[in-house]
Amino acid sequence: ELEIRLGLVRQGGWRVVRGQIPAGPAAALVLRAPDAGTEVRLAGVSDLAARTTQEPGERIETVLGPGGRLDLRWRPRVAEAAVDQALTARSTAVFDVREDAFRLAWQMRLEFGRNQRESFILYAPEDYLIEQVGGDNLRGWTAKRIAGEQEIEVTLLKPAQGNQTLTLHLARRRDPQADEPGSFDVPAIRAEGAALEQGELTVRRSPRLELRTLAAEGLSRADAGREAAALMQAADQADAAVLLVRPYQSFRFVRLPYQLTLAAVPATSRATAEVRAALRIAERETTLDAAITLRPQGQPLYEVNLQLPAEFVLDRLGPGDWEWSLTRGEGRQRLTVHLLDGRTDEFTLTLLGKLPPAAAPQAAAPAAAAPPAAQPAASAPATRTAPLPQIEVLNVERQQGEIVIIPDPDIDVRLENVAAAEAAPLATPPAWLQSEQQALARSVLRFRASGYSATIVLVPRQPLVACRTITNVKVTPRAIEETLLVTFRIEQAGVRRLMFLVPQHLAAARLKARLLQQKQVEPATTAGGQALAGWVRVTLELQDYVRGEYVVILEHDRLLSADKQTVALPVIETGRTDRRLLALENAGRDELVIAPSDIAGLAPVTRHEQAWRDLTAVLGTQLTQAYAALDSVERPQLAFTLLRRQEAERSSARIGLATTALVVDASGAYRAEVEYRVTNSSEQYLQLALPAGARLWTAKVAGEPVKPSQAIPPQPQVVRIPLVKTAEGEGDYPIELKYGGRIPLSAASSVDFPLIRQTSIHVELSHVRLWLPKSHRWLHFGGTMRLVEDESALAAGFQTYLNKRIQDAVQSLSTASDYAKVRAAVNLKQARAILEQSRVQLGDAAADGGRAAGDLALRNESLLRQAEQQAQLELGQQQAVQPDNRQRLNEYFFRKEQEIERSKNVVSELASNFEAAPGQPAPQNGAVNRGWFDQNKLQSADSRPLEEPRFRSRNDRLGAPDAD
Repeated sequence: ELEIRLGLVRQGGWRVVRGQIPAGPAAALVLRAPDAGTEVRLAGVSDLAARTTQEPGERIETVLGPGGRLDLRWRPRVAEAAVDQALTARSTAVFDVREDAFRLAWQMRLEFGRNQRESFILYAPEDYLIEQVGGDNLRGWTAKRIAGEQEIEVTLLKPAQGNQTLTLHLARRRDPQADEPGSFDVPAIRAEGAALEQGELTVRRSPRLELRTLAAEGLSRADAGREAAALMQAADQADAAVLLVRPYQSFRFVRLPYQLTLAAVPATSRATAEVRAALRIAERETTLDAAITLRPQGQPLYEVNLQLPAEFVLDRLGPGDWEWSLTRGEGRQRLTVHLLDGRTDEFTLTLLGKLPPAAAPQAAAPAAAAPPAAQPAASAPATRTAPLPQIEVLNVERQQGEIVIIPDPDIDVRLENVAAAEAAPLATPPAWLQSEQQALARSVLRFRASGYSATIVLVPRQPLVACRTITNVKVTPRAIEETLLVTFRIEQAGVRRLMFLVPQHLAAARLKARLLQQKQVEPATTAGGQALAGWVRVTLELQDYVRGEYVVILEHDRLLSADKQTVALPVIETGRTDRRLLALENAGRDELVIAPSDIAGLAPVTRHEQAWRDLTAVLGTQLTQAYAALDSVERPQLAFTLLRRQEAERSSARIGLATTALVVDASGAYRAEVEYRVTNSSEQYLQLALPAGARLWTAKVAGEPVKPSQAIPPQPQVVRIPLVKTAEGEGDYPIELKYGGRIPLSAASSVDFPLIRQTSIHVELSHVRLWLPKSHRWLHFGGTMRLVEDESALAAGFQTYLNKRIQDAVQSLSTASDYAKVRAAVNLKQARAILEQSRVQLGDAAADGGRAAGDLALRNESLLRQAEQQAQLELGQQQAVQPDNRQRLNEYFFRKEQEIERSKNVVSELASNFEAAPGQPAPQNGAVNRGWFDQNKLQSADSRPLEEPRFRSRNDRLGAPDAD
């Protein structure tokens, strides 16, 4: 007899015995259950998978498993409610309420410590179909109905230790046409013998159903976690819904069972609407820019109906992925928009169109002609009225919104006869307005229902014009440059006509003004029509009404004379005059002298006054004197004279060096060449007397041949050579003369050489070179010239001439004339070339002992180098010289150009506040689930995406460009 003892393990209410028993070819197994109702299960045996005894001591006969394997478990009736303290269940559940079914996805994580489990018993509601049980270690599962619920036995592939995760998918189908959802309980799945069962439950609904919680026990509201999101995705992959389900509520439970009773009713198609509109009112047209935000609830929305004013002309309807039509009736227009797909989420319609302009005022009878001074700057427009356009969204539960009134900058808005709405001035513009429109918004009307109305009263603003003038008078050595800057500060409203009086000599002044349409200059008259002597009226008609800082510049130049010069300030007739300033800028040598009796209506401005700071802010620091006009004097003026300063006397014409070369042959015939280095700023001719019997052959001035002329009256041997005048700083130029003749030459006689002795311009230094025949001995040279021993003496004289030329150029560099400095720099370059050439010639003279000439050349080199450095410095400063006051006034004019703004028909050019990105399709927020098409193999490879409509909208048919 063989006795085998096997270990007994308790799992909840089950007793489990496992082991290997030696068995013969036909080993039998007999079991005896002491109590009735004992549930017995034997794994691995086909004839006894599970059995429940009916009587006490019932005998059960079967066989061992393959190889003598024994896997037996039983549970007495009294142990069904036993709890396994090591087993806990943490669940995540997603319950979907759809039109055709209730679906439950339940994921359970079973934890059992160090024990091993090969199977689990789960319980589910009886009326739900178990579609799928999943897990990573699952062999199979069976279900049977026991006592009004389903018992699900899950068998694992291999024993699990520690934990095991199972996922169950359950469904309860129904006919959506025949059955009403009514009220129902949310099911739960429990694990047999679990000591702790807790988790979270997420309820979702179809967009065509509305849920209501009737009872919730054992549950608390919570937020869905990451496990719930992952399970939602798994549930959608297992069985996708035709319409995208929406989250309803999430709960948390700490024990089972719980009770969650819901009621479901079919959703009705309803929506709410919010209107945001900007009414831009210009002089020529009125633009309505609106966005209607609809929030559907329940059934998808396929059609939107709007009531619009009868005069409204629709230009654009966006975003453009739908069909629409306009019908008229009962004094209004009905806009019907057909959506290409049902909308269940919030979406926005945008529309842009035109309305007739506000009622124009009746023209007043023409008045008698008045003098220009008495005429206003522009006729004041009358008050206009317009009805507030109504935008009514039909077939919605509730509509609300706001309409922002945006007029032109020179218009104020007042809302009257307001009904079913609230009107208020706009203190804080709404954020949906563009930034440039926020600054122009005047009023807002807010409504919470349809049927609102109001009257828009447009009150023109009166322009406030303030003017400041700056008159700058620049005195140069040759002219008086007068520049007038008139700055109009225009606020509240725009003006189109500007008038002011200026002295008569400014009638021909150059005028600069922006947006100028017409300029009219006429003799000035008083309000009574009497002429104002010495004054003209300037009237500027602009292209449009403008506001901001409008700047006008007048420039006039006149020759400077020795007479008394008068400067009068302008008289402004448009707006008020805040300040008139006068600046004197002396850029000449002479001194401005202003006698106290020559000042009328002007007060000097000191450097500590605000007026001086205002002037320097525009003109800089180049101010000689400044004056401000007194408010009590209408036409202030002053006069000044010039106290001429005596210029240092300098020779107006001189010959710095005269060089003569005379060749005489043995017969007495001679040829002579004379070169004069002439500096001339005043003389027109060089008059000279040729030697007796000499004949002038050629004459060149500055390298160009000229034709000599006779003296007036004619004199024997006297000729006149035309000259070129040189300016200050300019170097001399050569005059070359060639003449010839014959002198009596005998064996022993005195000779008076035929040299030019009389010239109309003084000669400072003369050099004569004689080439005489060797057939005669030449002794006892006399006269006003002295005989030099060698060529070095002539070279030293040439260096003396060159030194004087360089010194004259250096003196010109110190003058105030920029042109003289440039000419002096060119003169120094010529002197450099002459010096280099003289050094070559000086080489032979130095060999003959001309040390003095060499020293002079070195001194000239040093002096010339210093002069060149000074010229470079002066020219560099000249390039970096600051602009004069006229240039500064022009810079101010161009800078203020950006501050001019038009004041009428501005809002009609503004862009829409609800522009959609071009080329981007409208967002699709329908409830169709594309995953359902893919899951049921209904999405063909060449089918169009849902975002792309199969036909164009009416907007495209009306001429919108293709988006291909």
